[in-house]
Amino acid sequence: MRNYAKDSGVSYNTIHMIEKGELNPSPEIIKKLTSKQASPQNGVTYEAVMSAAGYKTENDEAMVSEEALELAKHMLEEENEHSFLSPRVKQSREYRENEIRRIKTLARGMVFDALLEKGIDFGVNSREESSYRLRNNDMLLTIDHGDIKKWLLTFMCTTGGSYGGLFYHDTLGRYMTFEGGKDIKFSWVTNDPRAFARYKGYEHKLLFRGEMSLILVDTDAQKIVSETYLSNYFLGDYSREFYIV
Repeated sequence: MRNYAKDSGVSYNTIHMIEKGELNPSPEIIKKLTSKQASPQNGVTYEAVMSAAGYKTENDEAMVSEEALELAKHMLEEENEHSFLSPRVKQSREYRENEIRRIKTLARGMVFDALLEKGIDFGVNSREESSYRLRNNDMLLTIDHGDIKKWLLTFMCTTGGSYGGLFYHDTLGRYMTFEGGKDIKFSWVTNDPRAFARYKGYEHKLLFRGEMSLILVDTDAQKIVSETYLSNYFLGDYSREFYIV
């Protein structure tokens, strides 16, 4: 599966979630999974996988909903300036929520892949197992990397535009109320380059006692772009820092 992920350019975690039925792949991902360089098993075709995923293609006359068809067309032609999605679908709350959920799933997968590549052992703590007041955007990992034993990530991903300063300040405020320590790392994960550039100005300057970093991801390219530390548990002591990019 790891070789397949490398050849197709789709993250290992994404393929794993598709196989478990936890993620329905977009037409763009299906293109990569069925490309010639990916050498899909048994020569499975793009049309076959599109049909299995519920999309309609030129060679598949199966009935699908108009909204699913519009979404498939949009994703297949996303490099084109013209969108096939109607204004109604674009403004649909359900559509936005699904897109944000998809983006966060990709971002989580990239973090998992990066940890696996670095050989760092980790596990996911459930909400019930943690003493932290986690929200839907949060993920708590147990890891084994020097002094760091826990890693709390908050995924501040959006479908467009900026999250705005209030969301970041709110996250920082929540972090400050948590039971910290020198064995935990806090990270904000964003796909907003403007927000990342803004808060990067606080590199090693934020008045927060804890190992905290800001991570920029590119979910279209499926890669982690950059990571910067905003604060440390001990002022001026960078020995506990570890980067996933």
